[in-house]
Amino acid sequence: MAKEERRAGVEQVAPDRVLVDWQYLLFYIGFYICLIFIALFGLIAEA
Repeated sequence: MAKEERRAGVEQVAPDRVLVDWQYLLFYIGFYICLIFIALFGLIAEA
């Protein structure tokens, strides 16, 4: 019974963990895109 409960708990927790990973991934992608745009605008302004 303990194994079944543990397995059920893992199945419930796993999707939430994946969702959190996607949120962090999207956040970092957006953050780096912003940095790239800032760098590009800085280069254009200097040139």
